[in-house]
Amino acid sequence: MNSALPSLVPIPPVDAEVKQICCEYCPVACGYKVFMWPVGSQGGTTAADNALNTDLPTTPLSGRWVSENMHTVVD
Repeated sequence: MNSALPSLVPIPPVDAEVKQICCEYCPVACGYKVFMWPVGSQGGTTAADNALNTDLPTTPLSGRWVSENMHTVVD
């Protein structure tokens, strides 16, 4: 298994499916959004062109960014 992180994180397109999910790590069950879209499609860096509704790049402290660890391809 290759555990190397990707050098680029795909940006969810505007038409990405959004689901509200609860973390199951602890009893608090914090909520977060999951964006799902077909492999090969990608959003743009302007807020109008991505599902995050955020101009990218943005600062890490904004709370509106995606790291390499937050992306997974699911078959």
